[in-house]
Amino acid sequence: LTLASAGEGKFVTLWDVATGDERARLTDFRGNVHRVAFSPDGTRLATGGGFGNGADARGEVKIWDLATRSASASLEGHARSVLALAFAPDGRSLASGGMDETVRVWDVATGLGRVTLGGLPGCVQSLAFSRDGRLLAWSGRGDGLVAIHDAASGAEVTRLVGHRATVRALAFSPDGRGLATGGADRTVRLWDVPGPARPLVAKR
Repeated sequence: LTLASAGEGKFVTLWDVATGDERARLTDFRGNVHRVAFSPDGTRLATGGGFGNGADARGEVKIWDLATRSASASLEGHARSVLALAFAPDGRSLASGGMDETVRVWDVATGLGRVTLGGLPGCVQSLAFSRDGRLLAWSGRGDGLVAIHDAASGAEVTRLVGHRATVRALAFSPDGRGLATGGADRTVRLWDVPGPARPLVAKR
């Protein structure tokens, strides 16, 4: 088993979970790496971060082949740092979001963008695909909004309103009918998905 970690340096470290030894370092980055995500089959690693300031700022998303430890694709489009990543369950799509207030869905094989969700107010801090890959949830707004979109078309399915502060964690239930959300308002909420945006359970 392999663990990936990233911090304030321009590198990602790969660790052997059994021994705690460092296996390798991925170093071909222009800025700090803020997020990492393994593909479902464990053969690829996605990294997200950014570099530059002001008008020169750019987001940096890369997909790495873990067998060769080389970048197989650089995904260009984000105007500012990337803070959230999520692979679709089939590993064919990758969603990314960040400080430029957009969510982008990429084709992992080609590195080309499939869908861009623009005009989302607030940094995107969390992303999650449903188990069948049909739905994509995002969050990050300070007012606690969670939006769910059709992952293929980008069409909005519903918005979940209830949290009073930034939502930092999302997870779909295995059957795709529920979504758990956790926020800075110290609550965890369970929602019906899709359908009326009403919380089933809220815990403080």
